[in-house]
Amino acid sequence: MLKRFNYILCFLIVTNISILYTQDDTLVYKTRTIEIDAPRFEKSKIMSYSDIHHIEISEIDRLKNSNITDIIKYIPNTYIKDYGGIGGIKTISLRGAASCQTAVLIDGIPISSSQNSIVDFSLLPLTFFDNIDVVTNSSSSLFGTNSIGGAIDLHSRIQKSKSFNISASIGSFGYSTISTSANSTLFKIPYFINFNYIKSKDNYPFDYNEFGKIISVMRQNADISILNGAACFVIPIKKYLFTNKLFITNSERGVPGAVITGKIENSLARLNEFKLLNLSNCYMKIDSNINNEIKLLLSYNSSDYNDKGFLPNDNFANSYFISRDVRIIDDFSINNNRISNSLNIIFQYSNLSGNKLSLDVGNYVERLNLGIGNNLSCDLLRMEEFTLSALLSAKYDYWSDIKNILSYTAGIYGKNIFDNTDIKLMYSNNYRIPNFNEMYYLNYGTTNLKPEKSNSYSLSVDFLPIKLFNINLNCYYISTKNQILSVPKSTISWAAQNIGNVHNYGASVSIQSSLFHNSLFLMFAFTHQKSIDKTDNSPSYNNLLPYLPKEIVSFMMNYKYNVFSIGTDIYYNSFRYYLMDNSLNSLMNSYYNIDINLSYIIKLLSNNLTISLIIKNITNQIYEIINNYPMPKRSYVISINYNIR
Repeated sequence: MLKRFNYILCFLIVTNISILYTQDDTLVYKTRTIEIDAPRFEKSKIMSYSDIHHIEISEIDRLKNSNITDIIKYIPNTYIKDYGGIGGIKTISLRGAASCQTAVLIDGIPISSSQNSIVDFSLLPLTFFDNIDVVTNSSSSLFGTNSIGGAIDLHSRIQKSKSFNISASIGSFGYSTISTSANSTLFKIPYFINFNYIKSKDNYPFDYNEFGKIISVMRQNADISILNGAACFVIPIKKYLFTNKLFITNSERGVPGAVITGKIENSLARLNEFKLLNLSNCYMKIDSNINNEIKLLLSYNSSDYNDKGFLPNDNFANSYFISRDVRIIDDFSINNNRISNSLNIIFQYSNLSGNKLSLDVGNYVERLNLGIGNNLSCDLLRMEEFTLSALLSAKYDYWSDIKNILSYTAGIYGKNIFDNTDIKLMYSNNYRIPNFNEMYYLNYGTTNLKPEKSNSYSLSVDFLPIKLFNINLNCYYISTKNQILSVPKSTISWAAQNIGNVHNYGASVSIQSSLFHNSLFLMFAFTHQKSIDKTDNSPSYNNLLPYLPKEIVSFMMNYKYNVFSIGTDIYYNSFRYYLMDNSLNSLMNSYYNIDINLSYIIKLLSNNLTISLIIKNITNQIYEIINNYPMPKRSYVISINYNIR
């Protein structure tokens, strides 16, 4: 394997050297000062082939949302799985794929858990980030494993101006938060620090039907407390740019189970988690067209689950795990007027220790990944107002406990192909490796699992019929084989197996507009999707996969007049099933939510003091996203934010 890896490495190096000689200018070493956010913009040419929905932090602030999922759910082809309340686990699925098939990155580095392949967004505060890119295209060669459905790239804060911010909130069901952040310089080094504390009882009432009688019960054991901290510093030195970003999260919460005939299961279960994530980056501007970027990720996660409702020696009574990840990515890029080329070398090491691993591996497992990839973008045709470009991307990965995998992507991008119209076509061959839980969890894991493999096709059209409206149309088809599903092996136990073949297809439209000198912002999105079981001889052949609605509709409006702002958000999900058999007994009703937000700005000592009110689910809808996990009814949050500049 390593011999083949060396051949591929030599070939890609020769390819990049040949591109160096095709440049208009001879390579000359130049010392220069570079901008703090230069690496982000120099990747835009490769990323321009993807269907990207970009969310600026200013937009998030205006909507006064408390969680990342509160804003991402309004993006087309996006679905949020939420177990309810502030402390309920929240995951994101793209284009009808599973949440474990959605890559999550911070500043271009994958952060999804090697233990379960997901990210719990309930523990990630908005205040850590500047903007968010939701990529509704598949590409394992660009975003790594887990990107069968797409990718979410969170860009951490890099502030250029001095400021201090403090905010506090109170709300329904014992909800309260306090947050503070500061941007300044120390010895001419820009830095950003942020602290958040969130606490909620989450003891909201819910209704259930007991033999025709509606009874109201209070949710129990749903309290949560979260302490988040972040620190970032940036050191620009001539042609170098050094950044380091540290994120720490400590949380304690109850883990209430499903509600069965009014009784909350696992009413004594508790979960303590500690997460540490450090991202280091060294960016070097070798020449005006050549740069090299080295990224380092260090991750430490510990979880301790304890349920006093079981006997101490019961298998379900307690579990603890510690996972550690190291990722190193070297990205060497060459860019000129017509060609953009990058060579990527990836090293990743992950391990997991805990008391609920399979007996044949003991209490410790590990995994090594070596990868090498190349992304080449070239302008095929360039005219005064029209550009036709092509993308070829490929990555070869070696996994120590999985077979070697080649992934690749091809794309066509026609910019302004018609008046104010862009068209993007993309094909990709992608994969997801089994996570540690699927391979090694006690009485569930299967050590000989194969990677999930998929072929993805997508077409995206962006056009501006008039300058005030931006319209995006997207359609896709994904064929996945060897999908990993949980299969019953007895009346009380399940196992992970490669038995699933799934076809995902869908289409979406989104319309955005800013009117009256950006005083009125409007956004509408409609998604139609199907995720169908295509497994041969399956009893659920041609049935819809659980929990994925066929239609999602969202509308967002925000109006600002001087110091006053008012907005409303409307979100609709169609019916879905919670079982593969798609029986009427497993049918979950459609639901809709209407939220309203108000804010008022007061000048205090020449700075802005913002008072805001948000009312969620104003029509008091009764609904569930996950079966037997009721969601809150009407709730409110009042916030005060003071920003000093």
